[in-house]
Amino acid sequence: MSIAIENGDILACSGKISPAQKKMAQEWLDNNRPFVIEKWNQFSNRIEISA
Repeated sequence: MSIAIENGDILACSGKISPAQKKMAQEWLDNNRPFVIEKWNQFSNRIEISA
């Protein structure tokens, strides 16, 4: 599953992922967005997301 960092939209999903698992992933992202953005900017080869 791919989730947009900025807004939590599900971009792609393959395999069997339940709605509850999707919601859990989106909630985790909501609670950890600053950390995810920091790590994305650190490892994304200069493709940065502003916080």
